[in-house]
Amino acid sequence: MIIVLLAQFAAVVILFMFETSLSYYLQDGMEHSLLFYGKGGDNIEFTESWDFVQEFQECCGEYGWADYASPNASNWYSTMAGSLPDSCCKVITEGCGRDIVDMDNLDTPPDGIFTEGCYVKTRDYLEWWMTVAGSGALAFMFVQVVAIFLNISLQRRYKEHEDYQLQSSKVKQVKEANKSVEQGMNPAFLHNFKMLSKTKDNLSPLNLTIILILILVAESLYPYHHDSDHYN
Repeated sequence: MIIVLLAQFAAVVILFMFETSLSYYLQDGMEHSLLFYGKGGDNIEFTESWDFVQEFQECCGEYGWADYASPNASNWYSTMAGSLPDSCCKVITEGCGRDIVDMDNLDTPPDGIFTEGCYVKTRDYLEWWMTVAGSGALAFMFVQVVAIFLNISLQRRYKEHEDYQLQSSKVKQVKEANKSVEQGMNPAFLHNFKMLSKTKDNLSPLNLTIILILILVAESLYPYHHDSDHYN
């Protein structure tokens, strides 16, 4: 479980580290792919990717619609100057972006198109999802850590309960053994021994030793027989 948590933590760290470099890689990739927009053959995937992003994010170009009227989109600029991709139109129809750009006035966007660039919108979108994913992973890790500590605590309490039950059983056994011994002892000896235990704090070690020896000698000279035949 610890290894899994460490792996998850490493993944979250990598995710947040990549988020800091996301802008660079995204910007570089968009600039490169936009150069080939509109080309067929092996580069058709660039066109399809840009069309998807522009429709999904409701944007046009990397930094704005004017990218298609500049060398930023070199292939499109050289072959379709004065037009925009249909995926930049707010209402997409075939040829909706054809010949709608006034090349002499690039400060005024054509009507009916998305004017915001895709770079900022895509970057914000990806960063938001990465933040959500990282935060969710951290929350899940926190729940796992709490569950681990609860499990450890429950196991410790269960062990303490078992130890207590075992100790109680041993104490009970000792009490029963002492009771059995007391039943077989001379009542007078048992009485003297209990009185000695109560008064031992008031006696000197020497006196306590002498009295204990006398009690033991008396018990050995006059043993107590618990069986009833002793009195018959």
